[in-house]
Amino acid sequence: MSKVSIANHLSKKLMITERESCKIISDVIDSIADVLQEEGRVEIRKFGSFQVRQSSERMCRNPKTGDPAVSPARKRAWFRPSRLLTETLNDESQTTVAPNS
Repeated sequence: MSKVSIANHLSKKLMITERESCKIISDVIDSIADVLQEEGRVEIRKFGSFQVRQSSERMCRNPKTGDPAVSPARKRAWFRPSRLLTETLNDESQTTVAPNS
């Protein structure tokens, strides 16, 4: 689902224009990014938490050439879903997937 799809869904639910709902979603995303950058953690009750994690420098390989390369240390955004979200997803998706043959 894209940001536009979420905006369409939100505009119908709140009975506002799509432009207003797109602005709301953009503001929420920008706010989450700003707080992550400043504080390193955002928690949204009943949904999950976002956290900044530092990855260390590591050796890897260029998949095209096979040459060794160094992946530099960097910060990554990490999401951990809440228990309620996980339970909701698992309760609603009781479909079985056929194994690959």
